[in-house]
Amino acid sequence: MQVQKSRRKIGVWTVVVSLAATFALGSVLPVLAEDTTATGNRVFFRGGYAHLDINRGGQLFTDGHGAAGRNDANNGYYVGGGTDLMVTKDLWGMMA
Repeated sequence: MQVQKSRRKIGVWTVVVSLAATFALGSVLPVLAEDTTATGNRVFFRGGYAHLDINRGGQLFTDGHGAAGRNDANNGYYVGGGTDLMVTKDLWGMMA
């Protein structure tokens, strides 16, 4: 039981540190989704929290049948990011 508590603290610690690093190193002002750059390229970040009424332990898509350990908690966090790169402004000449 003690091992599971330390895992939860490490997960929360990881989320807090990654969000703090994103805000500290990014130091950009928030923009609207309608705002675009001259090239149309964007970088985005997202994160969140979820709580389940019943744990999903032992299922294929959440645990992989225990290959990486049992995932039997009811709470979870996620952090992610990505880029939206504009390939062309006029869909290869079809929008003209």
